[in-house]
Amino acid sequence: MSKVNVASKDLDSIESKINGMDWGSMRLCQFGTCSDGSVERSCAKMSVKKGFVWTQCMPASKGGPMPKGVNSCPKAHFGYMEKGEMKVIMDSGEEKIIRGGEAYYVAPGHDAVVLEDSTMIEFESKAAEFYGKLDSEDSPVAETAGQ
Repeated sequence: MSKVNVASKDLDSIESKINGMDWGSMRLCQFGTCSDGSVERSCAKMSVKKGFVWTQCMPASKGGPMPKGVNSCPKAHFGYMEKGEMKVIMDSGEEKIIRGGEAYYVAPGHDAVVLEDSTMIEFESKAAEFYGKLDSEDSPVAETAGQ
């Protein structure tokens, strides 16, 4: 990607990067490297249906696309819950409910249970970039997704 001075994108006009999944959608936009030489910038808008549980939908042990042996989300999340409600359960046992109107940070090693239909925006999300490639040829889990 080329260096970016100023850019904007309409997240609602971007095609969902995860298709064929009945739990929701994710629209990922990437801006490239900023003109000051800093990291590539990205954000994602996710709409997730009530009842989605990460450990029941994503790990290979539950029929999902994650590599065998991964039983909690290995990525960090930084974003804003536009609407809805989601319960996060850390591997340590710590729990937190994130509600519409709240900004959030979630460290790696967690599960998530969507308590209400939710819309969230994630910034600088390596998780969004990772999951956004799940249905593409360059998926980081393409070799393990079918196992």
